[in-house]
Order: sequence, then structure tokens, then C-alpha cells
Amino acid sequence: MVFTFKAKDGTTVQVPESYLTGFSLDDVGYCLECGWERYETEPDACNYKCDNEDCGKHQVFGAQEIMIMGLLT
Repeated sequence: MVFTFKAKDGTTVQVPESYLTGFSLDDVGYCLECGWERYETEPDACNYKCDNEDCGKHQVFGAQEIMIMGLLT
């Protein structure tokens, strides 16, 4: 199963269920501004800096944190 959310720039981001349940070996976060995937991001991360050089905003949140925030559909 895949969940989605829309970044502020209009990008639709797909989040695999395994990132939310802990069954993935990857810790992934997403930038709420541009949708960029950021690896090595704790599930409860908040306001980390985006690695996308075109963005760079402190809007990266862990996948599980995004779920708690109610942004996934």
C-alpha cells in the first residue's frame, strides 16, 4: 500500500507503507515544501533542512511524523 501527500509546491509525494510501519531498513523523511526524499531521517524528525539545493528549507519531517500530522491520504 502507498500513501500520498501534496507538498506546498504542488508535488504529489508517495510514501510506502513500509516507511510508516518500521518494516523498511531506511529512515526516510520528506520535505513538506518541495516533496524531496531525505534519507537517514528519524521517524519523528521535525523541521530538518531539505537536501534539495533548489529548496533548502527546514521543512523535512519523518514519514511517521507526517502520518501523525494527518497529512497522508
